Amino acid sequence: MIFTALLALTYVVLIARQLRSLGDGGEQAAGAAPRRTVWLAARFGQMPEAVPVDRRRARAESDAVQLLVRGELSQSGYLAAMAELAARDAVEHPLDVPTSR
Repeated sequence: MIFTALLALTYVVLIARQLRSLGDGGEQAAGAAPRRTVWLAARFGQMPEAVPVDRRRARAESDAVQLLVRGELSQSGYLAAMAELAARDAVEHPLDVPTSR
């Protein structure tokens, strides 16, 4: 029981520290980025712009998962469907890998 209490206390402390580090303790100006975001951007560069969600592709993936779960699609059929979706995605949205520094 003591171990469980110590474990719970550890979780509470870690969660509190994480929440505090994410928000700058309420001291940041409206619209300003949190310290961690600024540090990550300085270290790794800005995040790329978000790509709009392709609802058709998401629906096709969702349908394949549902068919697999219901047993109406074999594992190999599911893998083939996902490979086809990945191939289409690779053509439409090629991965841009940054060069090493």
